[in-house]
Amino acid sequence: MQIRDVLLAPGNGAFFYDDQAAIGAGAIQDGFIYVGRPMTTG
Repeated sequence: MQIRDVLLAPGNGAFFYDDQAAIGAGAIQDGFIYVGRPMTTG
């Protein structure tokens, strides 16, 4: 098999990871985010 052509298109993408430590500690959700400082490292 050989790649004969490549098609590229502009777009936006994202990845998010909920702060499970903060959620477990009772962080309050405000729409799409959680109020307070992050608790998960990284």
